[in-house]
Amino acid sequence: MPLIRCPFCNFEKDVDEKLIPSSRVRVKCPKCQNTFDYASGDFVFTNSISEDELNLSQAKFRYAGFWIRFVAYIIDSLLLLILFAIPMIFLRQGFSPERIIERLHSGDFFVLLNISFFLITLLFIIIVSVGYYIISWSKWGKTIGMKILGIKVVNSEGKNISTGRAFLRWLMGYFLPGVIPYAGILLYLALAIMIGVDNKKQGWHDKIAGSYVVYEQ
Repeated sequence: MPLIRCPFCNFEKDVDEKLIPSSRVRVKCPKCQNTFDYASGDFVFTNSISEDELNLSQAKFRYAGFWIRFVAYIIDSLLLLILFAIPMIFLRQGFSPERIIERLHSGDFFVLLNISFFLITLLFIIIVSVGYYIISWSKWGKTIGMKILGIKVVNSEGKNISTGRAFLRWLMGYFLPGVIPYAGILLYLALAIMIGVDNKKQGWHDKIAGSYVVYEQ
């Protein structure tokens, strides 16, 4: 199949020869929206692209790179840290290993109930933190940090991603790299590089979830 390229934005794609018109026609590039005359043999783009590519082109997305996304993540992390810091500090005051052992030796088994309460509270904090990202992406398209910086997460049609895709995005990009022993830092670094070099600024979590991080219009 011939490789056809737009003369304005250099967007290119292999196109079936059967889809190339034999006479000169007026066409529009689905990426940059420029129009021009086209005839078979011209080195320009035709209208033969996938549905996802067409949706993205029509939306005129401006993709957000790694650094602005990283700053948004830092803002969100600080907000969550501040939100849960006070109760965690309060709860941890009575939970040093020495004090727990001392109270158990003295017959104060009520400390076990306190430990259970501490673990339940910790689990609640983890669930709320995870839910913060999933709900923010699926319901509003952005977290607080992303809203401050003017970026959002969308699907190929420019709409909010589903809850399932939001969970998949969090799982592949936020959770798994952090729980793999020793390799976590390298995975995060690889993810950052991938976002930086990809033409649509997608990490593997975006590609798997079918999501894009773009600037708000």
